[in-house]
Amino acid sequence: MAKKIIILDNIHMLPSTQEQLSSLLDQDLEFPAEHTETPNELAIRAKGADGVLVSPFTKLSKEFFNSCTNLNYVGVCGSSIENIDLEAAEEHGVKVTNVTGYGDIPVAEVVFSKLVSLSRGFEEYKWKEDPVELFGKSIGIIGLGDLGKSIANFALSYGMKSSYFSHTRKPEWEEKGLAYKELTELLQSCEMIVLATPTNELILSKTEFDAIKNGSILVKLSSGSSFESKDFLEWIARPNNFAMFDMASGQENYEKYAHLNRVIFPKVIFGHSIETKQRLGLDVIKNLCDFLGLSA
Repeated sequence: MAKKIIILDNIHMLPSTQEQLSSLLDQDLEFPAEHTETPNELAIRAKGADGVLVSPFTKLSKEFFNSCTNLNYVGVCGSSIENIDLEAAEEHGVKVTNVTGYGDIPVAEVVFSKLVSLSRGFEEYKWKEDPVELFGKSIGIIGLGDLGKSIANFALSYGMKSSYFSHTRKPEWEEKGLAYKELTELLQSCEMIVLATPTNELILSKTEFDAIKNGSILVKLSSGSSFESKDFLEWIARPNNFAMFDMASGQENYEKYAHLNRVIFPKVIFGHSIETKQRLGLDVIKNLCDFLGLSA
């Protein structure tokens, strides 16, 4: 008997990927245009499903897994699995997969285009009184997962003095010229600081913000909350500090910070491109095929 797969909310698949999924499953799949918020609504939509596909923004709680006793698979159509109660999924024998590394290069492309624009004064803001180069400037990357590595590749190619902080050392990157620094040292020494940490990993509070020199640029690429809001507001109010946000940080961050002076917060997810969506779709299908025992 064929397994029943249900899409719980907007998973942002290309029409061609939607067609591939429907053909693969031989089902008339519904692709919702909205995000479903409440656990009860999600459980109702998932009723009878063997597997579900969700966006990284979908919250699947313990209550959801308790309600969906037939469920064996959750395919997250993105990187972050912070919104999935993994302990509850494991208790119920539900396999959870995600997709990584599919959109990191386009994020880095946008970040450095924005840094060049800010350094030269091409758009609303100019970092310093005179236009400056990125070459030779110091940049610190907090978090060296796939996204942090993409930022590091670009920084090194620009000839920047590049360093990183991570919970685990990365000797292979240090051999490429990326210097390891403890967090406080990195914050004190770098002119540009990039947050590429996992979703909702709190990394900066008052002590860390006070360590950052005035006239610095903070780039927030992590989803969710990476810092204490009140401490960031105090920091950004200081003269000549700048901040840049990816819309992937979330709507809540956009509403809090986009209106502030010296904050660059385009209502655009930096990693979205046609190539990104193609790569995402291929990996979502591959994960699903692995679960179903089919060939992609």
